[in-house]
Amino acid sequence: AVYGVEHADFRPKPERAAFETILSRDGTDPARAAMFEDDARNLAEPHAMGMRTVHVAPEPDPAPHIHHHTSDLEGFLRQLA
Repeated sequence: AVYGVEHADFRPKPERAAFETILSRDGTDPARAAMFEDDARNLAEPHAMGMRTVHVAPEPDPAPHIHHHTSDLEGFLRQLA
C-alpha cells in the first residue's frame, strides 16, 4: 500500500508516531513492511522499528540503516514481482 501524511494523522516523517499510526491502521508487523524513500534521513526510524529500507536516489548512501539502494524504482519492483 502507499500512504501519505494524511494517513498518519498529519504527523510528518521521520517521526516514529507517523510510522506507528500507518502500521497500526492495517495491523501490519513492521518486520513485514518496507519503506521506500529518496531522503536517507527518513529511513533511520523505519529501520529502527524493524522495517526493510530502500533508498531511491541517483547515488547510494552508505548509512547503516539502509538495506537496499536503487536508482531505478520500476526495475527494483519488477525484480520483486
